[in-house]
Amino acid sequence: MSSWGFTDIAIGIPTFPGRGETIPANLVPRVAAVVVHGSPLALTGGHIPTSSPTCRRRCPRMDAENLRTDHPAAAQAGHPGTDPARADRRQVRGTGERPSTLTCLGPSPDPPFEQVTSASVVAVTDDGHLVVAELARGLDIPGGHVQRGESSLEQTIRREAWEEIRARLGPLRPVEVIESDHFGPDDLTYMVIRTARVRDLATWESTHESAGRRILAPEDFLARYRGDDPALMRHLVTTALAVLRDAAPTA
Repeated sequence: MSSWGFTDIAIGIPTFPGRGETIPANLVPRVAAVVVHGSPLALTGGHIPTSSPTCRRRCPRMDAENLRTDHPAAAQAGHPGTDPARADRRQVRGTGERPSTLTCLGPSPDPPFEQVTSASVVAVTDDGHLVVAELARGLDIPGGHVQRGESSLEQTIRREAWEEIRARLGPLRPVEVIESDHFGPDDLTYMVIRTARVRDLATWESTHESAGRRILAPEDFLARYRGDDPALMRHLVTTALAVLRDAAPTA
């Protein structure tokens, strides 16, 4: 069995094939370590302390070395954390224990860019299909965190579209702004979603960002979507399609 399978089965971390069964609860106290060949979690910017329910119970105090994105394992996997210029502008993963409240504010106006933590795009072909990424968590629209040095939503979105689906996009159009109190009510941040027609799909190259890309009818994608909030994803896709349908044709 590959290291992906061992990681998946041993500690319940979702990998490209899916999420396996965790070890029986009565055996959890006997787990001293989990060893994998390579670093599958680093491929998607994760790490064992925040990705495994077993580890969160057993290892509340992890050595700081295990949390570094410039850890040698991350470097081996080619994670962007090895390049300080490509690190997330603001780290969101694993900060705090309380659940976040997400509030949809509609398509505009845009929040101040310095308060935006992530941006995504509903990428649509001329015949109405979606181009989506095959990520560790399953099929999803391309998107991700704002990186250090980026100065606009457009820069972040076009980079993510290239990295995750190897697509060049037409004009970006507003779909939704989602407010988050992840850092507390006095430090609100935002996720911004755009939509765009796909102008070009380059030859696929496997990268750390995604395992592949899929071109699917909207209902097919929504039926396969396994994210935390299918209703929100349906809202984003439906709104994006309506925005593009109503938009004036562009060259």
